[in-house]
Amino acid sequence: MKGRDSSFQRKLESSSENRRTINQVRDFVFTIEQAGDSQEFVVDFPDFPNIVTSGSTLTKAFHNACEALDLHLAAVERIEGQIPKPKWKLEVVNEG
Repeated sequence: MKGRDSSFQRKLESSSENRRTINQVRDFVFTIEQAGDSQEFVVDFPDFPNIVTSGSTLTKAFHNACEALDLHLAAVERIEGQIPKPKWKLEVVNEG
């Protein structure tokens, strides 16, 4: 397995009730969300619903997400012999 890809994309959505970022690392999309009064930032991978991680800050949640994804992909590659292709893609559109 190759080392962690340091390139990523991030989009921030915010409202009075929650804060949410949409991220892409190693071509896999995931969200980090802090809902309501929660102190925890929860990570969700649409391609891998079995990956469960979070963090007490946005930065820690992002770090934990990258680490969880790396560990999951290493296990999948070891068991299945290859890493699956992402089903989701983050596109950045200039609306200006």
